Amino acid sequence: MNLRDLKYFIAVAKYQHFGKAAKACFVSQPTLSYQLKKLEEYLGVTLFDRDNQSVVITSIGKKILEKAENAIFETEQIIDLAELSKNPLHGEVRVGVIPTIAPYLLPRIITKIRNKYPDLKLLIREDTTDNLLNKLKDNSIDVMIQAFPMDVGDFKTDIFYRDEFLIAVPKDHEWADLKSIDKDALQGKNLLLLEEEHCLSGHILGQLCDVNKSKTEYDFRATSLETLRHMVIGGVGITVIPELAIHQHTEVIKYIPFKDPKPYRDIGLVWREGSSRESLMQEIAAYLREIL
Repeated sequence: MNLRDLKYFIAVAKYQHFGKAAKACFVSQPTLSYQLKKLEEYLGVTLFDRDNQSVVITSIGKKILEKAENAIFETEQIIDLAELSKNPLHGEVRVGVIPTIAPYLLPRIITKIRNKYPDLKLLIREDTTDNLLNKLKDNSIDVMIQAFPMDVGDFKTDIFYRDEFLIAVPKDHEWADLKSIDKDALQGKNLLLLEEEHCLSGHILGQLCDVNKSKTEYDFRATSLETLRHMVIGGVGITVIPELAIHQHTEVIKYIPFKDPKPYRDIGLVWREGSSRESLMQEIAAYLREIL
């Protein structure tokens, strides 16, 4: 048994397809299938149930998969530690960012981070929370930028920004001249929200709405804050926008802050416990708190 075979095993479990796994591992399908067969013979168990249409991991395979992912992670950490001992602020950092943060935060911080850490190469991927947590678990990314509150399990976190929520209404709305608004005013109003896969909807409903009394437009759920913004401009309804994202369309949208206690989301870094990059993550979080 070797690390290469464990990587093949992990790839098949991920793609549930030998051809796709072989392509991801840059080997031929017969080679990958042969090595996995040898791994099963060595372990004396069946890792996958196979037929012409599907590849399904077995119950023992699932248990071995977790150990295999940990083995690969720990091995890569050894390599990273050796490299980082030469230059702790050097090399690639794979960063995942959720869509309700990426277009608003990244333009404000990327240039500053690159100037401060010129030897770091940031590889950025935008995706939903669940997908990024899975990528963090299987070591496809090193760190993610996430909104809280959020249950991230055993991952380590470091909060660096508090992002207040504001109401977004058209300029001709009855609330447009208000300096602030009480959250109870939302009850009975048409509130436009994102799809439930975006954690922002949960943060908004959790802090602002009595779901038994508030009315949300369930016949329309957006996939981006920009869609919500344009629906507000079109007079379809009102929405809640994080402060980080309000610096657009201010000529046609009025953003109204809430009265105390102001609702908000926290934004922070999430990384895998035991990561060789932990000290770097903490340093970057401290730097982001400073510049934001």
